[in-house]
Amino acid sequence: MTNWLNRLMVSSNGRPLTAEEGERLAEYAESLPDRLAAARKLEESHKWLAKQLADVVAPKAAEWGLPREALVNDFVLSLTAVAQAMLLDDVEVLADTVVAPFKSLSDALDIPSEELGELLLAAWSALSRRLEARPAALLQPYFRWAAAALDAGMPQSLVETLYPVEV
Repeated sequence: MTNWLNRLMVSSNGRPLTAEEGERLAEYAESLPDRLAAARKLEESHKWLAKQLADVVAPKAAEWGLPREALVNDFVLSLTAVAQAMLLDDVEVLADTVVAPFKSLSDALDIPSEELGELLLAAWSALSRRLEARPAALLQPYFRWAAAALDAGMPQSLVETLYPVEV
């Protein structure tokens, strides 16, 4: 998996960093403790989130012919990839870690990918009520990007950034 940091290291190939590159690297390093805390909050919320999503997923699971509990648990565990993208500070990582697997799943189930994107939005809706402002601000763009890439309808609350990210 390549992210902006890997690409920067390869492209710099020993040369001094430009001012812009150095500034981005410094901002990233300064935000890393907050990013780690946000990822930990998401991980700690897995069990809670599974309970919150059970009612949303139940009709989908029945429609798709899948066991509800397994679908909920697997879906919640897949959100780890969203946290990893946030840790890497690179939404493009979601293309390989969330969007491609979800599109493969939607193809296998013969359902529109937007239905899985809507599950991401439901997960975000629940999480945003539970998380404090800083972790929510860090995670929101990654949920928004993945849902948009899956063609999910975007509610106004996700289109507008509720908590501007100050990194």
